[in-house]
Order: sequence, then C-alpha cells, then structure tokens
Amino acid sequence: MDAIDLLQRYLGQPLKEGAFFDPAESVPLAGVVPEQWRAAAVNDKDRVEHIPYERESVRPVRAGREQPPRSGPSVRAAVPGPRTPQDEAAAAPA
Repeated sequence: MDAIDLLQRYLGQPLKEGAFFDPAESVPLAGVVPEQWRAAAVNDKDRVEHIPYERESVRPVRAGREQPPRSGPSVRAAVPGPRTPQDEAAAAPA
C-alpha cells in the first residue's frame, strides 16, 4: 500500500516522460517493481521515474481482474494487418 499512497500524493502533478519522484521520497521498490524491470524505473543516480513505477505499481491490481487476451484471433481480427497461420487455423470453421 505504500506504493499506492505515494502515487496518490503525486496525483496532481502532470506525468511526462522523464519525470522523477522527489529524491527525498522513500520510494518502495521491493514487491512493487520486479528486479528485471528496475533498470527501466530507476536511473543510474537511483532516481525513480514516475511512469514506469506507476505502471509496475498497478500491474498486480490489473492482473487480479479478468482481461481479454492480448493476442489471438479475437484480438487480431479487430486489428488490420497480416494474420499468422495460427490465426487462420483458429478462425477456420470446425
């Protein structure tokens, strides 16, 4: 909940790429930003960028609700572009 509290304190500030939390803030990373994504959220001066931090903070909340698949015939059919052989096979009548 510390991450959500932190984000709520910054709600009034506009988000823009390259916007960092105040260096005096205690920004919780453990349990919020997975180790493999830390380089995207924390720069070489240990400053934490708003956008990647917020994205990782809300990921578990979003994962808790049912979401449509990100790929597959149902999604690709709505998106113009080339279809894969797997899409064609899945769309073929049985």
